[in-house]
Amino acid sequence: GEFYILLGVFQAKIVIAIVAFAGVALAAVYTLRMYIRTMHNRVGPKVASRELRLRDELVLVPLVVATLALSLYPQIALQRGERSTQSAIRPAVAALDARTHGATFARDAVVGVTYEEQP
Repeated sequence: GEFYILLGVFQAKIVIAIVAFAGVALAAVYTLRMYIRTMHNRVGPKVASRELRLRDELVLVPLVVATLALSLYPQIALQRGERSTQSAIRPAVAALDARTHGATFARDAVVGVTYEEQP
């Protein structure tokens, strides 16, 4: 998803795309460094390892199950948000249609004013 967003921004505003790409790259570097330090870092003799307790597992298990469910079937979330997304973009679609058909202001598109074609 990030690649397509950056590609669209790159076509519109190259400076913003460069800044966004730098942010994505730095986030990847940070994540890899954090993983390496937490999983492969040598610890001193006084550091104790702690395992998960039942209380921790009761919190984590539903989150893992929800993550797996949404990764295997993302339509659950997409179908629930489709109606609100359609209602949110309806004014923009109407304004775009009116713009291509000769309206000069977005308010004309929302109100539904139509213009006759000029000779």
